[in-house]
Amino acid sequence: MLDKTFDELQVGDRLISKGRTITEADLVLFSMLTQDWADIHTDSEFVSRTVFKKRIAHAGLTLAACCGLLRVPPDSPVEGLFGMNHIRFAAPVLVGDTIHADLEVVSKEPRDEGRGVVSLHCVIKNQRDEPVVVAPVKAMVRKERAEG
Repeated sequence: MLDKTFDELQVGDRLISKGRTITEADLVLFSMLTQDWADIHTDSEFVSRTVFKKRIAHAGLTLAACCGLLRVPPDSPVEGLFGMNHIRFAAPVLVGDTIHADLEVVSKEPRDEGRGVVSLHCVIKNQRDEPVVVAPVKAMVRKERAEG
């Protein structure tokens, strides 16, 4: 799907990414990058007294890992993310969970003569195929392939 032009994409097209396991290193590195050292991510004793019982991945880490799973080819007609609204975090992601992205084209809207906006239903799921993040996503996609 990520190698198709706006005109080639059809409502109902679907992409299921490979999986990626969230690791201890991911939590530490994301905490360092964002300076988000909240106890829910970093303190096992604290979190054992919460509803989660185990440390959970940052919401931003889950979204960023999903973006990496999509592996947009260098010559892709996809120009970039155009919008992401009403993100719902349906379940926690724990260290050791393996997530994957499930995307489906739900609509297309031409923008100008060279590109259009593709609306996608994006669900990030864990290894049990349970939704952990649900988000409508919009991507800007060229109508033709780049020259050269």
